Amino acid sequence: MNVELVYGRKGVGKSAYIHQKCGEICKDFARRAIVIVPDQYSHETELSLIAASGRQGLASIEVLTFKRLAHRIKLRCGGAAVNTLSSKGRAMLICSIVSKSPTLRENSFVAGGNKTGIWTEFSTLIAQMKQHGVTPKQLREHIPSESQYQHTAEKMRQVADVFGEYESYLAQLHEGSAEWDYIDGEDESALLCENLRELKPLADTEVFIDGFDDFSLLDLTTVEEIIKTAKAVTIVLPCGMRETSRRELFSRQLRMSAKLDALLAELGVTPKRVWIAKDSVQVPAVVHIPAYEGKSPELAHIEEQVFCGDCKSWQGVPSDVALTVEPSPEAQAEHMADEIVRLVRDSGYRYREIAVLCGDMDESRPYLISALEKREIPFFMDAERGIKNNALVRLLLGILRISSGGKSFAGMFGLLKAGFDELCGLTKEDVNYLERYCKRYSIRGTLWERDFTLGGDSFDIDRLNLLRQKVQSAVGETEAVLNQSNTAGQFVSVLRQFLEQSQIADRLAQEEIRLNASGLSAYALENSAVYHGVEDIFEQISKFIGDIEYSASDFADLLEGLFAEEQITVIPAGMDQVSILSPGRTSARQIKALFLLSADMIQGTLPLSSCIFNTQERDWLKQSGVDIGGDSGSVISDQQYYFYQMLSTPTKKLYLSRIDYGANEDKQKNPVLMQAVQSVFPELAERKAPSLPYTIAQADNEGAALEALLFEQSTLRNAQRYQALLGQKRKEGAVSEEEYQSALTASARYFQQKEERIQGLTQWFSQNRAEKYFMADSAAKQGRQYSLTTSPVALSRIFAKDGKRLVMDISKLESYQNCPYAFYVRYCIAPRMESGLRISSLDVGNFIHDMVHLFTENVLKNKSAGVAEGMAFLNAVYDQVAEKNGAGRFSADGQNQYILTRLRSLMQDMLSAMVIQRDLGTVELLGSEVPIGMGEGQVPPLEDVTPGGVPFRVLGKIDRVEYAKGPSPRWIVSDYKTGRNPPKISEVLQWEALQLPVYLYALEKGLGGEAGAMFYVSANDKPEPLEQNQAPEQQREKRYGRMGVVSNNEAVMNALVRQEGEEKEDNAQQQRRMLSSQVFSNVQKTKFLEQAELEKVIQQAFACCMDIIDDISTGEIPKKPKRANRCQFCPYRRMCGYDPDLPNRDNRPGRRGKKSPQETT
Repeated sequence: MNVELVYGRKGVGKSAYIHQKCGEICKDFARRAIVIVPDQYSHETELSLIAASGRQGLASIEVLTFKRLAHRIKLRCGGAAVNTLSSKGRAMLICSIVSKSPTLRENSFVAGGNKTGIWTEFSTLIAQMKQHGVTPKQLREHIPSESQYQHTAEKMRQVADVFGEYESYLAQLHEGSAEWDYIDGEDESALLCENLRELKPLADTEVFIDGFDDFSLLDLTTVEEIIKTAKAVTIVLPCGMRETSRRELFSRQLRMSAKLDALLAELGVTPKRVWIAKDSVQVPAVVHIPAYEGKSPELAHIEEQVFCGDCKSWQGVPSDVALTVEPSPEAQAEHMADEIVRLVRDSGYRYREIAVLCGDMDESRPYLISALEKREIPFFMDAERGIKNNALVRLLLGILRISSGGKSFAGMFGLLKAGFDELCGLTKEDVNYLERYCKRYSIRGTLWERDFTLGGDSFDIDRLNLLRQKVQSAVGETEAVLNQSNTAGQFVSVLRQFLEQSQIADRLAQEEIRLNASGLSAYALENSAVYHGVEDIFEQISKFIGDIEYSASDFADLLEGLFAEEQITVIPAGMDQVSILSPGRTSARQIKALFLLSADMIQGTLPLSSCIFNTQERDWLKQSGVDIGGDSGSVISDQQYYFYQMLSTPTKKLYLSRIDYGANEDKQKNPVLMQAVQSVFPELAERKAPSLPYTIAQADNEGAALEALLFEQSTLRNAQRYQALLGQKRKEGAVSEEEYQSALTASARYFQQKEERIQGLTQWFSQNRAEKYFMADSAAKQGRQYSLTTSPVALSRIFAKDGKRLVMDISKLESYQNCPYAFYVRYCIAPRMESGLRISSLDVGNFIHDMVHLFTENVLKNKSAGVAEGMAFLNAVYDQVAEKNGAGRFSADGQNQYILTRLRSLMQDMLSAMVIQRDLGTVELLGSEVPIGMGEGQVPPLEDVTPGGVPFRVLGKIDRVEYAKGPSPRWIVSDYKTGRNPPKISEVLQWEALQLPVYLYALEKGLGGEAGAMFYVSANDKPEPLEQNQAPEQQREKRYGRMGVVSNNEAVMNALVRQEGEEKEDNAQQQRRMLSSQVFSNVQKTKFLEQAELEKVIQQAFACCMDIIDDISTGEIPKKPKRANRCQFCPYRRMCGYDPDLPNRDNRPGRRGKKSPQETT
């Protein structure tokens, strides 16, 4: 028996030592090895081994868990037909046993449990007892007789009864039923040991066991058999051989070491001992290997000293450890994302070298997702995910609720919105139309079975009845069969039949293909995992509790409980991603930077008090000789060790933050982690992070408070005007008395909320005038002055630098061109409203751009795809794209859901119009979201030196690039505008709108060819007035038509709108034909220029960019908007104080005498 024990604390290089040995095995094809690790480390271990030994190395090396090893050997031994009983299966089997036993049913403790929770707790407890070698007999023998332990004694007696019946039932099934093909998960270890002893399948295999902090009794028995039968065994121990100053911290690990020593002594084995440590160790018969030295000295100091009895404090303030107090979860997420960008951009970090762990994930999740996606930071939620909110699960529960709940309004439309609409042949618009009708006329229950008759003056009753019939037809047959079911097995059979008849598996397979093609592979993997999870639950219900009687309502509750507990794990689709870890999980790979958000809420290892026996009872049981784990001593040391692992993970940077909730504090805090770090770094002070500027809920400066106050006052005035208008309409008979009274009630609540908020802001404003944020304060003080002088450094910080070259985005330059002061406030002070879970205009804009991008790449590029294929694609990806951009907020409340509904209608009209416009012309599509940058395949950036001597680079992203074919391409660029009004043509020609001309200039310079056209496309549902003799359908198509500047070149015009027939057209005829087509919006919004004029516009636009860069470098910020009439809509007007009637002068250098080509002529 060849055994090697490898000792070493966190981060010293133990796994690297193992992987190096595996690499040597890979070089010899006659050798083979198995690496056994815990479940959560298997994927990362495989990746590390591939990196260490090359991809071919996995041909001779397997990465397994103990359970996977048991399954693999079971396959070799012909036991594939025996399945492992999962924790869910065990819980359902216990439920079945108890329901069939009159004695157990009378058990008061069991009777007091809820429908699914008590069985899950019993399942967990039985697993713990089996892992610790506790039997029902042993439990009964230790039942106390003392009166003070009466309650514990009763629980022990009842647990022993259930446990005993469970074991007896399993034994009877194995002996008496050839059809029984399940084995308890914990009993599988005994089967593994038996197979190892009898067949010796590892006789030619070297086994490495790594990543374990302790072995249960079952695990230790398995390790013993592996040592006896394997060719060689190497076991990694996560502590040093001597831990005199931190015995409590490493108590479990030292016990693990002692257990192995006792086992090896019993077997008569003298192991080779290897100690990987920083300092040389003088221990007889021990090989010392120097530890990995790649850590920052400060982080190495944490690993050495945290939770040490005689902790040696770090002298001075650490630079690689930060402790921050954040004002809100949103601010915490935003500041974290900004720091990740800085680490990657400025310090060369890879995303995969960064991890995030949050102590309050439930509250922080939407903010984390939003902050990372806004900055296009790839990330992966390295956590098990619940399935209860998945559409398939909601569909199944919806069917059951309809059967048990009598077609309530919420039940019917919850079902339709869970995907049942597609099964009925309804569109989203149909569902919304039907919902409005049913809500107004309270349609529920048996009313669905009769023709709708009310509201003929406001609704299309024929259409509604057709929709009703489709829904009734789809739900009726399944509902009837469910109503006849009375056992769990019958309900499962009906639901499976429903899935089969609805072809759900085929639909999910098709959707998976679409999602993968659209770059949404994470959603595809998740949908597949959910379907298999549902099937597994159905299988185990049928197997274990299929004959137990349930009403439809009770079975729906049971199924909902099982779905709520079901978790799925998805392997990351990409390699270079930030890992978002869930509490209780650590990463197996090397992490350079770790963010611990809401660190004072990270609970560590939680006590097992929820599993029937609380911590005090487990202490008593242990003292009595029944150790089932989870005692108070283990909990304390396990929590310390979990924190130790966490703090020892990063090698370069550690960021901790907590949220100051002030008087609203109601969170459960755990200060151990923060105190541990501060004990190692006593001079590390908490830094108070700035609030996100311009928040209404937590105004943090005078400018923000004043602006929020004025905003609230203006919205209140608008509401009062609306109420007065409603009263006038009531007098005219346009509004009914019922509608008017309902509006009055709603208005009263609204006015009260507004008054309270205004009062709070006024109070804040009066109490905090002295606490002014520097930049906002400067702006307020200089409000009536013409210009504001700032440090050039303070302004240039918003731009990245490549050496001495400023790197600019064209959209920021355009913002400066329209109003330098608004540019300054937006990008330097960066004020904004707090959105919370409300959908913002930025969310809507990102959603529309993502949808158009996916549609362009997957539908428009495929010239054979028409409107029908386009709408099918839209429906396939719509919900996933909404989830991605809204981080779950689109479904947060009714208002957000209404926005999502409007967006669907908008996208249907807009994308249909895009297909029609494509088919009317012959332009070739280069792509969408085309970047101007330094990357491979990108349009080269514009680089130059300004007249003032400032070297610069201009970047950007073009929404859509097309070209007219010819000897050289003639470029056509489009920009989608989600605001109310795109820029006017005059603004493009006078260089107020710079993006499109600069895009054309970049294409000409970077890819050759000539400018052809530049367009805006309005991406909103703002109603446009009907032109003469124009049908509504034509209006919808032209609403999303192009508007902009077009070259008079014949090739460009014919490419945009193909000429039908061979009749020769002059230039004016071509223009009229184009403007009358669906490709263009209307006559007034498009202008034709000669090629030379167009070239002059784009060249002068680039020259204008150079002037702007020179202006920014001076630090002079004039309050001079290009168009003063826009000031009334500017969100920063209260901070600015610009007055167009004052004698303002624009004295910026290089600004005098410049006119557009149109002004010149």
